[in-house]
Amino acid sequence: MITNPETPQRRSLGRIIRAFAPYYGDQWKALSAGLLCILVGSLLTLATPWPLTLILDSVVLHLPMPGEFGVVSKWSGGDPTLLLGILVLAFFSLRILDHALSSLKRIWFLRAGERFASEIRTSVYERLQRLSPSFHGSSRSGDLVYRLTSDVSALKGIFIEVPHQFLYRLISMTAHLGLMLVLEWRLALIAFALLPILYMLQFQVGKRVRKLARRKKEKESDVSALVLESLTAMTLVQAYGREESQAKRFESENRLSLASDIAGSRLYKGSKRTVEILLAVGTASVLYFGGLLAMGEAIRPGILVLFVTYLGRLHRPIKKIAHIILDLEKGLVSANRVLDILESRSIMQDHPKAVSAPTLQGEVTFRNVTFGYEEGAPVLRNITFTIPAGATVALLGQSGAGKSTLASLLMRLHDPWQGQILFDGQDIRSFTRESLRAQMSILLQDSPYLPGTIFENIAWGQPGASLQQVIQAAKLAQAHEFITRLPEGYETQVGESGRTLSGGQGRRLGLARALVRNAPLIILDEPADALDESTASRIQIATEQLTRGRTTFIIAHRSSSISKADRVLLLAEGRLIANGPRVDVKETSREYRELHTEDCS
Repeated sequence: MITNPETPQRRSLGRIIRAFAPYYGDQWKALSAGLLCILVGSLLTLATPWPLTLILDSVVLHLPMPGEFGVVSKWSGGDPTLLLGILVLAFFSLRILDHALSSLKRIWFLRAGERFASEIRTSVYERLQRLSPSFHGSSRSGDLVYRLTSDVSALKGIFIEVPHQFLYRLISMTAHLGLMLVLEWRLALIAFALLPILYMLQFQVGKRVRKLARRKKEKESDVSALVLESLTAMTLVQAYGREESQAKRFESENRLSLASDIAGSRLYKGSKRTVEILLAVGTASVLYFGGLLAMGEAIRPGILVLFVTYLGRLHRPIKKIAHIILDLEKGLVSANRVLDILESRSIMQDHPKAVSAPTLQGEVTFRNVTFGYEEGAPVLRNITFTIPAGATVALLGQSGAGKSTLASLLMRLHDPWQGQILFDGQDIRSFTRESLRAQMSILLQDSPYLPGTIFENIAWGQPGASLQQVIQAAKLAQAHEFITRLPEGYETQVGESGRTLSGGQGRRLGLARALVRNAPLIILDEPADALDESTASRIQIATEQLTRGRTTFIIAHRSSSISKADRVLLLAEGRLIANGPRVDVKETSREYRELHTEDCS
């Protein structure tokens, strides 16, 4: 079944981790190198304040050098100035090494994060291409683009940045906690008393952040979808003078997105201020009781300074971990939105035992086929017919009769609810979709175009086609003449959605794409549509050359398109009401005569 991304699921953290774990792949080397930098860097961070402590106690206050640092005193020979120089050099060297390791750590994790996101983005893109038209029909393009870009980028945070930051802060916090207990356990207990309060605060805030983050993502997707919708239909917007109304609509959506963003920022900043206040209370308590101990000579002044320094460094990972929890809550929203796509299933799936289709002869059979797009609302009902190989078939019927739906079943864009579709006597579900479609040449009523040259758009129908093959197809489609008049000929850029072409030019370009494929099964949705009578007549001749000896289905909208048809299939309200040679159907079917007279369907 299909999961509509417009109604996102909420998955557990464990399920999300299991879903994305395979994408770590080759990133383990970079992650391991980054982890090594974290471990060594944590040791350097602990060592950095010690030269300052020794300067205060042994150089400024002339207190004896602690036994574990006696070797430093020997190097100085008792000279305070030389001892000061040694300690300053030690401080400088530790800071330089710390910064170098920090830079290396960022590089390794940045590399891992970019590769991780790239692999996921590729998987999402591939999944989108495999999902059925029903999925895309119920989804907004702008929302899918937002998930592919912004949401995937957010995954770097929760799967690379969050683990690495959490691990780094956890190691740093644990090391500082341990050393603080060793230095002065009484002050350490005072400092630790606030940790449970901070944890409970972030747990409560985290739940609210996830809710606001989900709302923010939804609103940003709405804005993205509206922008794409407006840009795609800009000609229509301008033609109907709807610029102002669209601008107001965008402003409304943008304000809703801004409101969600502000609410989330307020909660985030409020939580941050609360954490800062609690940590300030903890620091003030340590300073007060530490000052009393130093005044009573229970501890050295340098140890108090060292302890407060460690406390400040302990506060940084505590604050960072609190922020990481909030970032994780936000990231989980993006993870769920991406998984809505990755875990969606196309209605059609290749059978596990499906094989590549052999070269098709072209016999097509529908056997009691029923299909619809929504449960309980069939579009085609109990359709049965057989078309011999090489025949040309006209699909006729009023709008909504099921002509395009029947063609989509032939292309296996959908599978029937009931019945079978057979090519050369074999159920098409026994073949892989890719191998089946490779033997079809298709001209859609609204032929899409890709940004690129005219040559690339025609050759899209037959990858690897030569320039000579493309030109030959264009000549048959009556497109060569207008192409050669363009400034760059076949190298002219088509533009997004074929906007640089007129309707007739685009139609001929689509026909050339179908002609270059040279497939045994052809599906044409009125090849002469949107053309003048003279060009349509030439297109008709080209179509006859294309279809000669090949099984062809023509969705007909004008009488001239069916003049050479061997067989007519007439549909009405999803049922096959006439099936036979054109002359016979004309004599026996009132519906056919009405369509023929109206010259429409």
